[in-house]
Amino acid sequence: MANNPLAGFNVSYPAIEKLIDTEEFATVNKNFGAAYSELEKITKQKGGLGKVKQARKGMKALEKVMDLLAELLKLKYRLMASQEGVSSKEKGTGVSSPPKGGNKK
Repeated sequence: MANNPLAGFNVSYPAIEKLIDTEEFATVNKNFGAAYSELEKITKQKGGLGKVKQARKGMKALEKVMDLLAELLKLKYRLMASQEGVSSKEKGTGVSSPPKGGNKK
């Protein structure tokens, strides 16, 4: 049996749990979209290379978070389907991801 470093700990993320339960992504999509747009503008500006690199890292982080939220929703639907016998294909995710790739100069 492998040792679990989190054994005995109760790891909980109430804000994420509420978001997945309620599926109210409008505010999240709006805020993440605005942040992504601002970071994309930074990548197109002339200036320090460090600033552009940091902006690209921020864009990638936002993409990963949105992908993870979409995966959590898919998992929720699979669990619901297995419990209720409902096809998970009947539901969409409700999460809109920012455009991937951005400025790749």
